Amino acid sequence: MTASARQADIAQLVRMVAPDSTVSEQLKAVHDLLRIPDRLSAKAAKVSATTIRRWRSEDTDDPSEGLENLRVVVAEIAETGQKSPRAIGSWLRSRNRALGFERPLDLVATADAETIGWIIEAGIAFANSYSLPEGSPQGTAIPAGSSDLGGRFGKTRQPIP
Repeated sequence: MTASARQADIAQLVRMVAPDSTVSEQLKAVHDLLRIPDRLSAKAAKVSATTIRRWRSEDTDDPSEGLENLRVVVAEIAETGQKSPRAIGSWLRSRNRALGFERPLDLVATADAETIGWIIEAGIAFANSYSLPEGSPQGTAIPAGSSDLGGRFGKTRQPIP
């Protein structure tokens, strides 16, 4: 994929997850651009995969909190312009050290505003390919030898040998 095609895909993603976009557009972006399967979108939205497919084709005025959280996270990462939609989708489905080895997609369904902020911070760090800064809520979990993730996710990390 050329750089200009990647930038066009990123611009399309940003438009499709903008606050004024429809739920149908947002779900089309999640499915078609991020390549997140309906079953995972449904888990994040706390609805059935059938409901996700219906919302994608018919729209709704009442998205779930988890779906809105996902929209916000994707929009913030996409607006950096650094990663393709496929890379963002892959990151959302992957375990993340900065998030206590949880998958961002698993966390958005029940996340409070503070956790959404941490997911966004980790996503922007991924997009810009740098580690979270010291002093950030999860920044102290990044360096090797760190064994505590601030207790936020109830997990500890063993130093990598």
